[in-house]
Amino acid sequence: MKIRLFSVILLSLLVPFGCTDRVETVRVVTPEAQKVQDVPIGQSVDVRDARAEECSTGGIVYSVFVDVNLNAQFDSEDMLVKKYPICNGSNGVNGSNGSNGVDGNGVAFAVVEASRAECSGGGSTILMASDVGNTGVYKIDAPNQQSMTICNGVNAVLPAYTPVETIVACGNNVSHKEVLLRLNNGQVLGTFSNDTGGTMTRLAFIQDGTFMNTDNSGCVFSLSTSSDGATRSISWGGQTQTSWALQR
Repeated sequence: MKIRLFSVILLSLLVPFGCTDRVETVRVVTPEAQKVQDVPIGQSVDVRDARAEECSTGGIVYSVFVDVNLNAQFDSEDMLVKKYPICNGSNGVNGSNGSNGVDGNGVAFAVVEASRAECSGGGSTILMASDVGNTGVYKIDAPNQQSMTICNGVNAVLPAYTPVETIVACGNNVSHKEVLLRLNNGQVLGTFSNDTGGTMTRLAFIQDGTFMNTDNSGCVFSLSTSSDGATRSISWGGQTQTSWALQR
């Protein structure tokens, strides 16, 4: 049987994970963390000054959100996961001698990579503590240590009929080269015809056997499945060119 095959372009998307430019990344020993699990990929942390209704004495609000449009900014299209207002302490009251009390400290924070034990798919830990001296730099020995770990989501399992690879039998050696499409479940998809003229062309899964391209290259190739049913291969030129696992 002769076949007519078609070309397919596969696209892949890499989804970044990032935080705002107010995040200082350092490597420190992570304290016991409160884990936030099952957060989708594309998370970011937005940092802004607290409003009066959030912190009467001023402070900072950390908003963990899913960056839906992947622009690294927290806007109306994004989904808020949780908001953490951290307020400044109130000014101390005047002592009996009339001197002013000591101003409260602000908050410093840093973001470090989460351990694999905490996040098997990777993630980040936000470290927070009192900013003694108001230096703006997080210190591991500062008082009031807090942390929050955000794990990356688990990669989704591809459906059985998702295209994962194009196979160009005998190489791309002629114009308008015919192409096979391998699916995630191991099947191979192509367009069949009864002859080189393209009579009765139809889309079909290609079974094991030997075939000839109809792209005037004279290419002959074969598909076969291993005896244990675990792998499938394509061969031409007397050699196995590539193999792939079959879903069970």
